[in-house]
Amino acid sequence: MKFLRGISCAEKLAIILFVACPFGSYADEVGALSSNVLTNSVSSPEAPLKGFSDEFVFRSGLGACFQQALSGRNGSGLVYQRFVFNPGIRLDLEPGYDLFPWLRLGGEASFLYNSLDSVQYNNLILHGAGGFYQVPLMATVRGTWPTEGPIRGHAVGGFGGVCDILTVGNEVARQVGRSSYYSYTWNYVFEVGAGVSFKIMSDMDLELDYKLLCTPIPNIAESGAGESSFNHSLEIGLNWRF
Repeated sequence: MKFLRGISCAEKLAIILFVACPFGSYADEVGALSSNVLTNSVSSPEAPLKGFSDEFVFRSGLGACFQQALSGRNGSGLVYQRFVFNPGIRLDLEPGYDLFPWLRLGGEASFLYNSLDSVQYNNLILHGAGGFYQVPLMATVRGTWPTEGPIRGHAVGGFGGVCDILTVGNEVARQVGRSSYYSYTWNYVFEVGAGVSFKIMSDMDLELDYKLLCTPIPNIAESGAGESSFNHSLEIGLNWRF
């Protein structure tokens, strides 16, 4: 029986049926059946496991962001400071991998910028140049509602670190007795959001997203922990699948 090694179970079954049955019209029918089994077992490829998506995805997004005011006290606790910002811009770049049609893992690099509107030092409110730059780097997870139509909803989450850069114009800094004001710090950050995607091509989706970026314990201007930082974003983006 060494000749049976290396062939599939369907092929073995077909050979046994053909040999075991008596010759005649019935044997012809069995022979035809065995031939069909052999043909199907050879020509039909194995079906992939149902449910697996197995696709690489690259997402890009661009939109407006709204930074809530940053406030806190300096290291000695004697000076209350509050920074108010104008609406700004956000850019996202996110490679990912769809493990399932409803689950994606990825990594997101973003850039956020909001120009400075005003600075408050105790009871003194000043207006001038400056800005708040945020560069978060996060691991992300995305869950998609498993519908069959071209429109699908999704929720996203992420966690990582963010580089926070805060600058204030020299004319404002001099009014509070400083030659310049510049802060460069790394903080922990997390993100949550939701959105909807529209399939516009077989390998491309258009999507709309809302995202909330939160720094729970920001260390702005290296003056100790202040109140939590919240940035709200509305984006339009594209998903490329390949």
